[in-house]
Amino acid sequence: MWNQVSCCGIWGGPRVLDVTLTSFRTSLMTAENSSSLYVISEEVKPHPMVVNMLTEVEEIIPKWKIVPSKNVIDTAFKDPIKRETVWTFNSSCSNLMIRKNKLIYQDKPGLKTALEMLRTSISLERDLNEVTLPFFVLHGEADIVTDPEVSKALSEKSSSGDKTIKLYPGMWHGLTSGEPDENIEIVFTDITAWLDKQLL
Repeated sequence: MWNQVSCCGIWGGPRVLDVTLTSFRTSLMTAENSSSLYVISEEVKPHPMVVNMLTEVEEIIPKWKIVPSKNVIDTAFKDPIKRETVWTFNSSCSNLMIRKNKLIYQDKPGLKTALEMLRTSISLERDLNEVTLPFFVLHGEADIVTDPEVSKALSEKSSSGDKTIKLYPGMWHGLTSGEPDENIEIVFTDITAWLDKQLL
């Protein structure tokens, strides 16, 4: 039986893959990941002592916004027109302005959320060698939200016999929505071609 899992979104994709690793280790699956953020770079991981201290207080102050973070909209969406003006997610969604979109979280993550992101990152780093399903990672080489080197390392660690990594020169983090239209077309063409290959 084939289970197909599509992993997308900044933390949605990694969480889906984490659940997949936990729940479906013996199933055959197809995963397409366009988030590129499976693990937190070593450069920004807090010292284990800091993590231990924060873990002790996470239930007391779970919403404490201690984690420094960049403005994701300014650093993820390359095309200024798409950042500032009305655009469409897809044909089934209404037009939205990115900065005013309530679905795009624009604040620092709370302590509990940040620690859960760190735990997911550590879990995926530990278990990524167990990934044997077809694997496709997309990453913009000019991405400053997540390091392209992390995607390269993750692709190398996976045990999959069918893994593909595609790095896009000059592209930022928002490959499918924040780039100029011609770049978005290139990305979707690559995704479609990869999915078509999996279905043959």
